[in-house]
Amino acid sequence: MTPAKVVYDAFFNQITDDMYMEITEEETRRDCNSLLMGSLPLFEFPGKVLRLNADDEGHYYFTRDLSLEEVNILATGMIEIWLQRQINSVEVTRQKFTGQDFKQTSQAAHLSRLMALLASTKDEHRRLQMLASRRRINNNDEYESAFDLFVKRMK
Repeated sequence: MTPAKVVYDAFFNQITDDMYMEITEEETRRDCNSLLMGSLPLFEFPGKVLRLNADDEGHYYFTRDLSLEEVNILATGMIEIWLQRQINSVEVTRQKFTGQDFKQTSQAAHLSRLMALLASTKDEHRRLQMLASRRRINNNDEYESAFDLFVKRMK
């Protein structure tokens, strides 16, 4: 079993957000739970089914051990959801201001950078998943190509 906290830690190793310094540990855990739930459907083809359970204290854990690769893919998915939240927040600001007022707040430049970062994160998330699906671990505990799963051998 892998605690969801392992994925949360991988997420926090890749982002910085002062908001998490201002809220309680419980609020942070609830937010991470939300981000993780949003990232699960983004992982299109995990090697095995990803099932989450919660203990009596509300701490989530996966019913099987996750590989480092799976942890990284889920954390990157959490970043994607987190970035989308940032963009949505700036979009609300933009709707309150119009034209020149919005540009003067420098929110337009911030939004532009966030949207570029989101696009880049989506590309990276997709690349990680494609990489995970193109290799497997053999009986000697070594990585090998899974190319034979995609191409039928000619006789």
